[in-house]
Amino acid sequence: MQTLTSHTGRSARSDVFGELKPSDALRLEVHRAVDADVGSGALDALPPYIARPDGVDSRLRRMVAQSANGSRLVMVEGGSSTGKSRACWEAVRAELSSWRIVHPLAPDRPAALLRALQDDVLEPHTVLWLNEAQLYFLVKDYTAQVSSALRALLTDSQRGPVLVLGTMWPTYWNHLADDPAEGDELHDGMGAVHQLVDLALTITMPPAFNARELADAAALVASDPRLRLARSRAASGRITQFLAGAPHLVRRYEQSDGAARAILHAAKDARRCGHRPLLTEEFLRTAADGYIDEATWHTLDEGWFTSSLAELLKPRRKLPGPLTRYRPRPGEPSPDSPLYQLADILHEKGRTTRKRMPPASSLWAAAATHSRTDADMRELAEAARTHQAVDCEALYLRAASGGDASLLTWFIRRLIALGEFRRAEELIEERCHSGLLLGELSAAVGLSGHYGDSERLARRAFAVSGDRHGHRRLTHHLLSLGMRRDATHLYSWAADHGDPPPPTG
Repeated sequence: MQTLTSHTGRSARSDVFGELKPSDALRLEVHRAVDADVGSGALDALPPYIARPDGVDSRLRRMVAQSANGSRLVMVEGGSSTGKSRACWEAVRAELSSWRIVHPLAPDRPAALLRALQDDVLEPHTVLWLNEAQLYFLVKDYTAQVSSALRALLTDSQRGPVLVLGTMWPTYWNHLADDPAEGDELHDGMGAVHQLVDLALTITMPPAFNARELADAAALVASDPRLRLARSRAASGRITQFLAGAPHLVRRYEQSDGAARAILHAAKDARRCGHRPLLTEEFLRTAADGYIDEATWHTLDEGWFTSSLAELLKPRRKLPGPLTRYRPRPGEPSPDSPLYQLADILHEKGRTTRKRMPPASSLWAAAATHSRTDADMRELAEAARTHQAVDCEALYLRAASGGDASLLTWFIRRLIALGEFRRAEELIEERCHSGLLLGELSAAVGLSGHYGDSERLARRAFAVSGDRHGHRRLTHHLLSLGMRRDATHLYSWAADHGDPPPPTG
């Protein structure tokens, strides 16, 4: 029997599973169950599985079993901790027990997936396990490539049968299935995504067990102290969320003190603004500063960050804390800085509870200097633009230097709109040398009443790129104020430089 191995290539790793053991489920990111805190002796890694024989489990297992007849993509959507990964695990064990599972994982999931596809790791009779599939599909610079490669795999009968089995929150799945919004950074790759989505079979995981399902599972529940505890305490049949420790994690967040909560708010905002799961320690330290109120700040000692981070990492009831530290597998390169990940349930709740809260300016400072990857930095720069943030010039400049000139253009126009004319001019001259922006700046300066500077900028815009926007706006404005002599003077200068003046009436 084949046992767990690792496929490593160009710093990308996929875990490969042969004979499946209960403990392997945890390595496939099935949530560890809450500890019942009872003296019941050794328990299996996972509690007994409560199946829905007339519902989602029967449909999922049928889809999984039919993969033996031809490659297919099956996506299980549902909220955090609703049992998506466990249902997939049980379906594969029941229907495809002789197949291998390949889990593209680290250190960059899309790169690991592409490497597995290119290196022919996905031989026939393989399950490609894409837990939290948005981390593979909704990543700028990877969307089209990943989608096209997977579609090629699924439509090539010579490479099958294979099962691509993924889980995803509904908000992410809907984003993949919908037409992209104007300005969507993933717009260019969405055509390939839609072609892939058209191949998908979907299962929706309900958020709770109904009364009949729980009644049918009464004997199974009674057999395990963790299930008994979940049954007695879980609200509205939300057994899986309780088992995954969701209430416990939410309670730890709600009871956290000012400094620890600031770290969690920084992590929540980073994730909802597009940063991928792994956050560097320097990022969290820099970002957290801005989430601490003035009164709390003056009560903190020098080691506040270290002690608060340690508290958030501390496991309780054998469950990970609100933050967990990422540990590379053997053979993986060690990161330069410790990396941390926010619990899924806190990320999901943060997307809702903090949706209308502007991130602290310290988040943008952290993004500019401590983002884990350039892709993470660009995602946060785009989020800063969405929030109309101006106090993050370093972030926009870094994004522009990486090739995203549109961010710098937006920032300069935002400075112009806010009347920050001097800094706008400096950035135009230093960074982009744009006659169009100089023309827009000239018009704005003229409208503010600084006609001398406006004329200077208009002439500079014309000299740089022949842009006439600035001086035409200025001359019309001068005419509206009755300043015909100044307007005529500017028209004459423009005519001398090849721009015939329009009739003045």
